[in-house]
Amino acid sequence: MSVIGTGKTLEEAREEVYRNVELVDFMGAYCRKDIGIFE
Repeated sequence: MSVIGTGKTLEEAREEVYRNVELVDFMGAYCRKDIGIFE
């Protein structure tokens, strides 16, 4: 399963994704927190 987000900036898109991912719940669900982070 994938959750996507859009925004004017990468930060806005990431924030939208993590808001929406909270709505997804099933046994064994896992969410990576490092997607879209560039150093």
